[in-house]
Amino acid sequence: MDAELDLQYLSHDPEVIESYKQDPLVHGKVSLKMGTELLEIGPQLIKKANVLRCPVLILHGQEDGLVDVNGSTELYKNLIYRNKRIKIYPGFYHELMNEFPEHREIVLNDIQTFLETIQREKIDFESLKLQRKEVVSRKKEIRFLILNFP
Repeated sequence: MDAELDLQYLSHDPEVIESYKQDPLVHGKVSLKMGTELLEIGPQLIKKANVLRCPVLILHGQEDGLVDVNGSTELYKNLIYRNKRIKIYPGFYHELMNEFPEHREIVLNDIQTFLETIQREKIDFESLKLQRKEVVSRKKEIRFLILNFP
């Protein structure tokens, strides 16, 4: 079945669109099974987003004519993990990494910033684990001293 993608919403860069059209791996078709599963999995993912216990970054072009931005905002609303971010890029289309270089740079900077928050979170977590080990070790020392008090 024909995917009927409106390629004008792929990227603002005409070279990206032309490259997509010339790509021998792009055939413009979608199986009935894949199409059905794509339509079913979106709402399921949104509904089950509250089970995710990891950092999540959602990036979406405001003018994406291929995937509805509302799905991304609904997914974000259902996430409960504290380290979550959503960035909707005004004027951007579907393939954020294939927009013009100056726009792509904005997206890459946002990804880098988010990854740095994950690194800080990991460092904070490691620090907490070390502090907990110190507390547990200290409790064992105190218990030992109490038990062996003359």
